[in-house]
Amino acid sequence: MQFRCSRCHTSIAGKDGEHPERCPNCGAEAGLEPVKSIPLAMKLFGLVVGGALVATVVSVVIAAGG
Repeated sequence: MQFRCSRCHTSIAGKDGEHPERCPNCGAEAGLEPVKSIPLAMKLFGLVVGGALVATVVSVVIAAGG
């Protein structure tokens, strides 16, 4: 499992089921947070926004050319 130090933002590889005791970079003992993947809702929202951007660019190119 991956952890990230909230003080210096260093990525820390922890063993499965174990929480690291301190950051190897800055020595902080608190604020070591597990890294989570991007939620599905945020991925889908990004897909919708990206699709809208592509549709807008295509429509502007078509309108300018015709």
